[in-house]
Amino acid sequence: MDDLLRLDACALAEIRRVVDGIRSAEWEQPTPCAGWSVRALVEHMTTEHVAICGGTRPEGDPVRAFGLAADRWLAFFTGRTDPVLVPSSQTEQSVRTVLTVHLADMVIHRWDLLTSLGREARVPEDLLVASEAVAVRATDPRSPLVGEGRAYRPALPADPGDDRIAALVRRYGRDPHWRPA
Repeated sequence: MDDLLRLDACALAEIRRVVDGIRSAEWEQPTPCAGWSVRALVEHMTTEHVAICGGTRPEGDPVRAFGLAADRWLAFFTGRTDPVLVPSSQTEQSVRTVLTVHLADMVIHRWDLLTSLGREARVPEDLLVASEAVAVRATDPRSPLVGEGRAYRPALPADPGDDRIAALVRRYGRDPHWRPA
């Protein structure tokens, strides 16, 4: 479990660097998540972290709020072995399941943010490998996580010309060629 928490902490550190670098003029940029601005996506991630870890949602500056929620996430999972209640599904999940899905979510949302901001979205190899493994299960069309009003949109058709990041992005229902207008 220590390796998984380390990988998840790396994914959080990667996305925190992106959030920390968002300039004031960029908060209202659209994202590949239809109808979501950069601000809405960061606030969503903050809220989801707090929903699982408990406590009150940090208010005010979205960069500070996300950082506090990410710190709380890591503290909550350090040494934890008991199942975790996932409020969005009202089910208890193993620590391993929650961390693996979270890790992939952070990798994908980092891509969302970087793409929205017009920046290159490279993914460290260890995070890419871990995310690919999760994506196969989490985005399966039969998964309870996939569909209208659920965590993930249906996957887009594979393209043989895709690199690994583009293929991962498609699995999560995003167009790897999406760019802000």
